[in-house]
Amino acid sequence: MEQAAEAAAAAAGGMFSAGALYPLEVIKTNLQAHTKQSTGRPSPSQTEEAEEDGGGDRQTTSPGGEGRRADGEEEEEEGLLLTRRSKQEERQLDCPPSVASVAKDIYSREGIAGLYRGVWYASTQSGVEKAAYFYGYGWLKALALRGGGRGELSTAKDLGLGYLAEAFHLPFTIPIEVVLTKIMTSKEKTNAFAVIQGILSESGPAGFYTGIQAYAVLCLKPAIQYAVFNRLKAITLAYRSDGRSSAQPKELTAVQAFVIGAISRAVATVIVFPYIRAKVIIMSKKTGEGSGNGTKSPSTSILSSLITLLKDDGFSALFQGITPEIGRGVLSAALMMLVKEKIHSTVKGAIVGNRT
Repeated sequence: MEQAAEAAAAAAGGMFSAGALYPLEVIKTNLQAHTKQSTGRPSPSQTEEAEEDGGGDRQTTSPGGEGRRADGEEEEEEGLLLTRRSKQEERQLDCPPSVASVAKDIYSREGIAGLYRGVWYASTQSGVEKAAYFYGYGWLKALALRGGGRGELSTAKDLGLGYLAEAFHLPFTIPIEVVLTKIMTSKEKTNAFAVIQGILSESGPAGFYTGIQAYAVLCLKPAIQYAVFNRLKAITLAYRSDGRSSAQPKELTAVQAFVIGAISRAVATVIVFPYIRAKVIIMSKKTGEGSGNGTKSPSTSILSSLITLLKDDGFSALFQGITPEIGRGVLSAALMMLVKEKIHSTVKGAIVGNRT
């Protein structure tokens, strides 16, 4: 009963936070999905070859009088202006998009509705994910404590149980995440049914588990987050005890739950972010995208995607979009833990009251 109550409270908190912060989710996902290849640009070597070929045709004037010389000079000036403009455009494409530019682009195409496209799927995924995680974690923790006979788990055991609990819901939530990522990053209006049809026609059922390799590392994210949260919670509750009584507060205040949830989410996000970025890039791509325009087809391997990012865009590209990821993630975790703690406390109190 205790595990079910905590799972239900976590599901409610997850659905609430996902819906409330969904526009930030859309913006940060589009930021993370952006790469130089996604702009349709040729490779650097192809650009250099094109510039060399174009430069060879520039000296076409021959000494045949002042009129021809003047015309040749005007043509050369126009060519230099075009070259400067193209270089400016290239520099703009080289710069990663900002939160403001992504939001403006989505709004110009679809209006405010574009920032909420897929919100119901996101809320469903978050609710299922949080309920499965906390139910699985609670069950595993009870099993571990029963075998070990101790009241508290070590940090290492806590991380291990969190990792297993996160893996528990992946078969159900990854297909939703793949569909949702494609909906959020599509440049055209689409719906879940059309996306599902596209995935099946391009990749078959395996397409719903694109990017699953990343979760070998990403399963550590909630494990780290909730391990940090539990440790900070224990420290905070111990600090609140006045020392004159053996009684110790059992619940965090709303502010404490919010702050501790924010800190724990930020720590976990920074540690695993490059894998989040690679996962989003892979999930947002279509099979065969990139062929025919001089660019390479995107890889479905997390490791090769990370290597490609390093080669094409540099080390900083691994952390592109981390600011909105932390901002949305921190607010989401803080709101989720706040709602979860309060609902769980209320439900637990009602259960105890009914028993007495």
